[in-house]
Amino acid sequence: MPGSVKKVEPLLLRALHIWERTLGPDDPLVAYTLYNLAEIFRMQGRYDEAQRHYQHGLRINEQCFGSEHTEVALILAGLANLYRDQGKSVEAEPLYQRALAIREQHLGPLHPETAQTLHDLAICSQRQGKLDTARSLAQRALGIRLQALGEAHPKTIETQRLSTQLAQEQRQTEK
Repeated sequence: MPGSVKKVEPLLLRALHIWERTLGPDDPLVAYTLYNLAEIFRMQGRYDEAQRHYQHGLRINEQCFGSEHTEVALILAGLANLYRDQGKSVEAEPLYQRALAIREQHLGPLHPETAQTLHDLAICSQRQGKLDTARSLAQRALGIRLQALGEAHPKTIETQRLSTQLAQEQRQTEK
């Protein structure tokens, strides 16, 4: 994957330049390209660049769509993942909660993207030592993924592992 990430970055930078020039700097396609660049930078550990791109894309999408749009939720979740990766779970949590509220409202409580946000928020809560909350969130995510994706889907398996891990951690702390 690292090699493919290196190949994608110059293509995304070129696309960003083209979109900004042809559509204007405040177009949603510019925001989506900024989001994708931020994801690449986050994967590479280039956190400052990732944060700048997430925040720029977020500003564009909020301006274009308003603060309660699913495209806003996408970037909020990405920015929250960045903060979580940096060990800033306290900063990540309200972003996940905002993304979750948007996704539940617009995509529904049983949508796979809602489940992803619940899963990510569960990890965030786990890192803050909120095991009861984390376990509840993981269980909700698992239920959605089982229903929407089936038990053999990699995302379902990932959430099942998280749920099991949280149950084990909770038992350890109760001893």
